Amino acid sequence: GVLQAAADGGALGIGTDSNQNALHPGKVLTSMRKRVDVAVYENFQAAREGRWAPGVQVLGLAEGGLDWVIDDNNRSLITAEMEAAAEAAQAAIVSGAVKVHDASTEGPCPVQ
Repeated sequence: GVLQAAADGGALGIGTDSNQNALHPGKVLTSMRKRVDVAVYENFQAAREGRWAPGVQVLGLAEGGLDWVIDDNNRSLITAEMEAAAEAAQAAIVSGAVKVHDASTEGPCPVQ
């Protein structure tokens, strides 16, 4: 796949949905992880407390629904400055200082 092609071509890839860093140690910069465990836990908790309702629920950064991964497979690729910048960007998104474009409701990204 794409991560293999990146590794073979001497480039870094970024995994999505789950932690894919171990697929090509040292060649996957990071993985964007969807925290399905958080979604399941939150729904079970809501059901236990009588708050559960069917429908679409969105769990973003503020709700712990996704994150990025630093582990033994990519630690050497992430500098302290990079980690600090990513954490600052996350905080800015959560606070609303940075707005993330939503293509599902706003159409294609205006920045080309």
